[in-house]
Amino acid sequence: MKLPCWVLSGCVWALSLAPCIRGLAAIVPLYWDPDSTCARWNSYFTIIDAHPSTTFYTIINPNQGPGVNGSQPRSGYQACVQSLRPAANPNAIVLGYVDIRVGTVVADIDTYAGWETTYRPNGIFLDNVTATADAVDTYSVYISHAKAQGFTFTALNAGGAADAAYFPLVDLINTYDSAYSSFKASSLSNATSTPLSKQSVWLFDASTSTSDTSLLNQLGSLGVAAVFITNATSTGGGLPPNFSAFVNNVASVQEIVPSSTRSSTGSQASSTQSTTSSIPTNSSSASPSSHSKPTAPIVGGVLGGLVLILGLVLVAVCMRRRNRATSGPAPEMVPFQTEASMTSATLHWVPNSSPGAEVSSSPGAVVTGKRAFISGAGSTSPQSPSPGTVFLSAASETASGSQAEVGDYLNPPPYSDSRS
Repeated sequence: MKLPCWVLSGCVWALSLAPCIRGLAAIVPLYWDPDSTCARWNSYFTIIDAHPSTTFYTIINPNQGPGVNGSQPRSGYQACVQSLRPAANPNAIVLGYVDIRVGTVVADIDTYAGWETTYRPNGIFLDNVTATADAVDTYSVYISHAKAQGFTFTALNAGGAADAAYFPLVDLINTYDSAYSSFKASSLSNATSTPLSKQSVWLFDASTSTSDTSLLNQLGSLGVAAVFITNATSTGGGLPPNFSAFVNNVASVQEIVPSSTRSSTGSQASSTQSTTSSIPTNSSSASPSSHSKPTAPIVGGVLGGLVLILGLVLVAVCMRRRNRATSGPAPEMVPFQTEASMTSATLHWVPNSSPGAEVSSSPGAVVTGKRAFISGAGSTSPQSPSPGTVFLSAASETASGSQAEVGDYLNPPPYSDSRS
């Protein structure tokens, strides 16, 4: 089956716009008020702007959720949320915090949905989720409701391993939420049904003197989606003192292609092809060198250029086909056979582009006995040379006397010009 040229060109164009391999992202619980001047968030704005290629999942939490049901947020949120997703960084996503223990999950989702578009979150983040198999139906209702309200990203914090049934429901699941010193990458479930590309980890109480480069490189090479590391023991109170260095390291990990993709399809999702992966712990010997020269931008640029050239070639081929189809010579004679002799006839031309329309006729048709002809050139030819249908009409089967009325067609069935 031949696909139309516009379908092929469209596919190539879509591929050229598709993102390349996305590396490790930063997920940030921004659980403190910005104040009316955004002063308490300004340092974070600066970091987002400085890393336009890094993905930031920022979770806002005005009041253990959005606040009073059906309300708009405080003035500080109205003024500052839009700076969390600046034009300079198209990879910044804002999530609205919802605590499932409060018991107003649906109402909280509706409240976020009612915020003005300039400060409305992109998605919903459900916290304190017990991601067991027996509760999946409940969370499925919450997630479906969030999507119905127009939210394009959904995430939940399980704090530990989540049942495989949750992964198709959401975009991101936090599967570790505890001390930095206790974390081992081997604790993460890495299977086809529980892909690391949908998992994030939150590591608390990290030493400010400890470099997290080797651990971040390890997480990036495994294909983990996002990470947050802080020296604090909780998510409130402000950015950790080493946050800028942390984001710099996350940005550098973005350039590292996950190790499981180097021998497969070249996407993070392929890191889940094996049902049980052997995952190293967070030791420096198991991770790629932090000084590895980034190759993803170079490869991505070359592939993007090739795809663009292929698209241009397809467009040129399509235009050439179209020109051939519309400019080819018309047949010199189109014959029609009737069941009886006639002395005069009219041939009518209806192009495929205007079905049902009577575009032109040829009163100068050549009639010889039971056969009528229309010339492919000259003043009596159809007005349009494009593919269409020619009909024959006559006053009667004997065709003696005046011309026939339009629509009084004789045999044979309409002739379709199939030139291409």
